[in-house]
Amino acid sequence: MKPLGFQRAKWIFVKSPLGEVRDKYFDYKIPFVAREGKAELLISAHSNYCATVNGIFADCGQMPDYETRQIYDTLDITDLVQPGENVLELTQYVAGRSFSTGRPAVPAVIFEIRQEGTVLAYSGEHTLSGENRRYLSLKEEISGQCGYNCAYDGNLPDTVFEESVLADKPSNLTPRPVHKVRIGAPMAAELLTQGLFVDREPNQVKSQRMQTAFLSTMLRQELLQGKQQACRWGGETLPCTDLAWQLPEGCSADGAYFVFDLGNEYAGFVDVELETQEPVEVLIGYGEHLQDLRVRAKVHSRNFCFGYKAKPGKNRFFHSLQRIAGRYLQVHIYGKAGVINRVGIRSADYPVTRQPMPVTDGLDQWIWEVGCRTLELCMHEHYEDCPWREQALYTMDSRVQMLCGYYAYKEYAFAREALRTALESLRPDGLLELCPPGLVSLNIPSYTAVYVRQVLEYMQYSDDLTLGQECFEGLTRIVEGLRQRIDETGLFAGHQGHEYWHFYEWRPGMHTLGITEPGFYEAPMQAFVADAFSCYDQICTVLKKPGGAVYAQAAKDLLCKAHQVFFDPQAGAYKTHPKDEAPVHELTQAMMLFTGGVPEEEQARVRQSIMDGKLIPTSLSMTIYTYEALLQDAENKAFVLEKIRQVWGEMLRAGAQTFWETEDGHWDFDRAGSLCHGWSAVPIYIFARYGLEN
Repeated sequence: MKPLGFQRAKWIFVKSPLGEVRDKYFDYKIPFVAREGKAELLISAHSNYCATVNGIFADCGQMPDYETRQIYDTLDITDLVQPGENVLELTQYVAGRSFSTGRPAVPAVIFEIRQEGTVLAYSGEHTLSGENRRYLSLKEEISGQCGYNCAYDGNLPDTVFEESVLADKPSNLTPRPVHKVRIGAPMAAELLTQGLFVDREPNQVKSQRMQTAFLSTMLRQELLQGKQQACRWGGETLPCTDLAWQLPEGCSADGAYFVFDLGNEYAGFVDVELETQEPVEVLIGYGEHLQDLRVRAKVHSRNFCFGYKAKPGKNRFFHSLQRIAGRYLQVHIYGKAGVINRVGIRSADYPVTRQPMPVTDGLDQWIWEVGCRTLELCMHEHYEDCPWREQALYTMDSRVQMLCGYYAYKEYAFAREALRTALESLRPDGLLELCPPGLVSLNIPSYTAVYVRQVLEYMQYSDDLTLGQECFEGLTRIVEGLRQRIDETGLFAGHQGHEYWHFYEWRPGMHTLGITEPGFYEAPMQAFVADAFSCYDQICTVLKKPGGAVYAQAAKDLLCKAHQVFFDPQAGAYKTHPKDEAPVHELTQAMMLFTGGVPEEEQARVRQSIMDGKLIPTSLSMTIYTYEALLQDAENKAFVLEKIRQVWGEMLRAGAQTFWETEDGHWDFDRAGSLCHGWSAVPIYIFARYGLEN
């Protein structure tokens, strides 16, 4: 039987990195001799890696992890290995600081090549390594969530190699617990428009230069040369590759720009090939729409643009160390002439199998299909809120994604690992990190409360009780930490401090940051905490653990007190804050109904307050609570179905290919709204769980 795990490999790092190891790239190479037979590469690297064998791309993508549980991949490289001499080459990326997508750790790599149980090569002091100085460490953030963007200069010298050193890094290695993302073949985009540009702010960051450049559109026959002038013009369809272009004689523009369309939203890796006769700078921007008549490369502090300095001759920029997402690519080439061989991406998709649709109506099927596409673009190493702007794991967001995935894919392993990853981030204050395994400065206490429900739902849908057993101690710490915050009023007192964000949804009055005064109480949080207690009690029952009854009673007491404090008898609905003059939010009503906090005699009135449409409606993400609260009464099926068709149908009619973060689309958050957000796939769960068409 083939042995598991590493046999001879050691954690190593380059001997002489230059300066601070932050936003840096490092190369490793080692020769090995192989024979016929299956060959595997075992590898782990902090923060990320790309591997090639004999110059051919093998794979990339380190799963974000913790020093206490380091994930390694086992890659099948049989098709890349030839009998005789071979060379393995690795590029390692080190972020060197905290983002929502990861946390700092000792920078190092460990790898081993095996063939039918025999170790052919392994990482050690003998491995040649060095800093890749063609990658320019500019420390320009894509966003505070995703990490840094990339700048590369192909004209700089090759890496200088020397022997490696052993890294002072603990070994807590474990195999990847979920599937590897599948990376597709190079995919070319279609040319939409082209022309000349003038860089108005040459000293600004790359994305600002692209966003503010003066653009002058040209006809294809004015800029492109030869047969490629057609490219779906004049009735002739040609592949938009090998685009030879040249600026007009005497033109004073800085260069030529091109906008490409992938045809749909994709997540993957930029892949550009071009030819030039001289060194030129190339900017590559990406985005989800063209509402600015260009890619929105710069959004406040966010920078959706890579930089590449091409050398004379053929160039390829395949950046496999930072995944992007979007539909459109924009390229600015600072030169007078050249050839674009291809502009596109290589898609990165987590393997899932869609289950049959439970709906037959045409619009409902459309909603289901787009919902699945949205979910799939938000699954890679873990669930992501969105693949474009953040790529981060949140518990509240992932609850929707998990429930939808249970029905759309019967996917349980991915959910299990996300829940385990979240619990590993448990803090001394009894709260989970906001974006595990990353480290961020803010925390949302309600997201920790909902985690207890996520574990219960996983157990119910998967029939796997082992996760509950593994997580039980952590769950106990969570609920006890929450219970300790119930004060003399009988209510849950909100956390005080600038780092605590009392967020429930993107609606006025539902996201308060930095409470410093004691005595902050909100009805939604009472419901979230009571629900955590109730779910913990159910977990205790299933696992035959003692102690659940205490929390069952705490849930009843808390909801009873919340009803007394927040219920407005005249309105027949709940206030969000004790000092509100009247009920304001649908979500508050939904949470009290969902958690069983509304006395039976008042339930009809509270549901009617939602259906009347006079309160601030729940946002896309939190409609899951509103719809389930309404569907406690089966008579409301038609109402819920009509609301889904109205809200999600409007996005589809507006051209959505994936569902948006909020109904305002890209205009929200001052032009930073995501057009693909996993939490907006709610209808998949509601359709499947409640059989709305039946």
